[in-house]
Amino acid sequence: MRLFILPALLFALFGSFAHAASPAARPQFRGLWVTAWGQGLKSPAQVDRLVRTAKTAHLNALLVQVRKRGDAYYFSDTEPHAADVVKGFDPLAYLLEKAHAEKIQVHAWIVVYPAWSNRKAAPPADHVLARHPDWATYHQNGRRMTLNDGDEGIFLDPGLPEVQNYLVGVARELVTKYPVDGLHLDYIRYPGKQWGYHPVSIAQFREDTGHTPSGAPAKWDQWRRDQVTKLVARINNVVESERPKARLSAAVFPTPLESYTLRLQEWEKWARMGLVDFVAPMNYATTQSRFASRSASLLSRGGSRPVYMGVGGGNKPEAAVLQQMKLLQQKGVTGVILYHYDGNSPQFWQHLGNRLFQRPALVPDMPWKRG
Repeated sequence: MRLFILPALLFALFGSFAHAASPAARPQFRGLWVTAWGQGLKSPAQVDRLVRTAKTAHLNALLVQVRKRGDAYYFSDTEPHAADVVKGFDPLAYLLEKAHAEKIQVHAWIVVYPAWSNRKAAPPADHVLARHPDWATYHQNGRRMTLNDGDEGIFLDPGLPEVQNYLVGVARELVTKYPVDGLHLDYIRYPGKQWGYHPVSIAQFREDTGHTPSGAPAKWDQWRRDQVTKLVARINNVVESERPKARLSAAVFPTPLESYTLRLQEWEKWARMGLVDFVAPMNYATTQSRFASRSASLLSRGGSRPVYMGVGGGNKPEAAVLQQMKLLQQKGVTGVILYHYDGNSPQFWQHLGNRLFQRPALVPDMPWKRG
């Protein structure tokens, strides 16, 4: 349910923000997640409205979900066009034209491993799961994943070389066909540590280590983490070679211990090794104290790479979202990303631009990017 607040409350809240926003805005990544599950990309009119909203709020980057569940919100040679897009319309191409005209970056957001979640219809014939149902991951009890196993959808198994090659191809197509400013990886993890037991993955682990998963559980966990990291590294190589100015990033779990132990997502290592250009922890805490403590811990975990803090909207009153934004501004963060475009009211974006982001800001430079 979308939550709204009265104009008077917004004014009172933002009245204290004048001190948080500097007269001359310093470089700051001001991003907005635009999910394909809602409005924003599906027609020229939606895209026009999205760009106007970003400009009103003085945002400088749109992270747009162009791959939702093995479908494409762009013209793809390998994946089916999204069924809920106006026929013949290329959302990504049109958005790039409109956003770049306003000096707003566009980062192509791809959902990596989840491939299908529609309970009412089967994947179309040209969908990856229709062509390769055997690529779905397996549970530790030996059964293949189905839609009954949660609301995130059926995951491709990260340990399969064919899966890795396919996903690298998805990334390559995007950065070669479109002048995107970045590639943003989401669900770049396992659904849980009880998954990933595809027979081919187990056989490869045995060949690599001489062990079985039950005989060496710690090694098995690390082997699976390494499969995800290898994919990040390969996609990073594609970006570096095909579009070196583009930035590779990842949306990550906001609790590193859970990320590492339960989701087998070693994102601190990716940042430390320079495999990504920034990470975006999804800090969607609903209480101010939890949000503040998480932020304080996470902002220092990127090593040589920046941490751009994710802030959740739609899961709390808009006044609370704005209060969290104020906290980050007071901390002088180099980047913030709001989730999500369709989750906040038009009034929210107006006040964001008028009171908190009072001036447009440039996206911070990344001196390690060449080209």
